[in-house]
Amino acid sequence: MKKSLSTHEKKIISHSSDIQNICQPLFDMTDINGIAYIHLTFDGKLLYLANDERWLQHFFSDKLYETLAPESIPELFNCKYILSNNESENKIRREAKHFGFYNIFSMITVQDSYFEIFSYTSDCCDPSINNWYVNHIDLLEKHNFYFKQKTLNLRKKSKHQTIKSSLNHKTEDVKLLIDDTQLIEEQYTKIVNFEKIHLDAEFNNDTLSKQEITCIHHLVQGKTTKEIAALTYKSPRTVEYYVDRIKRKLKAHNKSDLITKILASDFGKII
Repeated sequence: MKKSLSTHEKKIISHSSDIQNICQPLFDMTDINGIAYIHLTFDGKLLYLANDERWLQHFFSDKLYETLAPESIPELFNCKYILSNNESENKIRREAKHFGFYNIFSMITVQDSYFEIFSYTSDCCDPSINNWYVNHIDLLEKHNFYFKQKTLNLRKKSKHQTIKSSLNHKTEDVKLLIDDTQLIEEQYTKIVNFEKIHLDAEFNNDTLSKQEITCIHHLVQGKTTKEIAALTYKSPRTVEYYVDRIKRKLKAHNKSDLITKILASDFGKII
């Protein structure tokens, strides 16, 4: 029996068009037609975002979120990526087919107290799409970061569902070795631009400006201050000011330490 939607659920559904707009560059370039973002704590607090209004209506009214308790999905504990075919026994994946979502690829990150899952779907029934997913993980990780930046305020303001769960520990990730393909990743990077990047608590929730992002891009490519100044039409002194400001924000002791911190960070994937 379908349940009535709460105010919170209606709000999440109303933002489906925003999610669609955020993901549209990726959809336009690929066979991907859907995305679902899941933030799931070990004690059963769930935030679920997606780009399809009809699917969200079904997900909440049929209480599909009740199938997402971490202990009911053993794959979360022993893998970083899940490829599901069209014959999956998982209820959510099985019902997603009725909305034109096939061959779901899920990317899982495990933190100290929660899981974070990005699930991508395709309107392509051919399971060979899974080869595309595997060979473009770097691109999808860049999109994951972009998505989290663009939905930061929405995620902060959204109320979490409560589902039954009894987990209280962190598990280890198992990484998948893949071949990388560069062309589509470069195209996507050109389309998606950041006006600013929000840093996490490790860096005092500070932000990097567009000018600082540009400097970082050139720094990780090994450019000198003078070279960056010429490329950005700034004076060397201005570039040095940006670099010093970046070092303070990232708590870096010197330029070498700064590059190391950038490459190890989430935002380093999209620079």
